[in-house]
Amino acid sequence: MGVNGTSATPFSVLESQTQAFAFARLIWPFRIGSRIKAPALVVDGALDVLVGAPRAKLLFDALGSTNKHFLVFPFNSHG
Repeated sequence: MGVNGTSATPFSVLESQTQAFAFARLIWPFRIGSRIKAPALVVDGALDVLVGAPRAKLLFDALGSTNKHFLVFPFNSHG
């Protein structure tokens, strides 16, 4: 018997917690973005497989600043 009377193993519990943490890290910028009023520059590379331009654009859209710019370098990846 696993955790809380389920058939889950410690590894599956750890995996689900890891996925939940990864999801929380993913949505965190969007939850606080509207509170950011400072000028902002969001930069990404079109070849970025870690963040990606669509996700960077979501972050850009979530920012509360009225002075913000979004820039995608066409031949760059992450970092």
